[in-house]
Amino acid sequence: MPERIIIVAGADINLGFQLAGIVTYSVVDSISAQKKIDTLLKESDIGLIAIADYLYSEFDVTFKKKLETLNKPVIVSTPFKAILDNRKRSQATIKYVENIIVQSSGIHIQLG
Repeated sequence: MPERIIIVAGADINLGFQLAGIVTYSVVDSISAQKKIDTLLKESDIGLIAIADYLYSEFDVTFKKKLETLNKPVIVSTPFKAILDNRKRSQATIKYVENIIVQSSGIHIQLG
């Protein structure tokens, strides 16, 4: 069975990923993101969880350490807002995120 990619971010970011068929979870703050991720970690078919960087940066240190020690799923803090904001969008950032996803999951995607 193929492993799933999950996006945990704000609703404004998730819509585009939903249209692409990727499972997303919309959260309003880092506390609700931590709770959702704790639940997701119990599922065995998830290969990658991409978390909006503005949420990840507010996680408590203990939770970050827990995520950093996981073998599976791969946890990626991603600058979604910077990628999706055309004023800040750069090909280098897009390629960076694409490469992280490919390296961690083997799945090739194109963001821009």
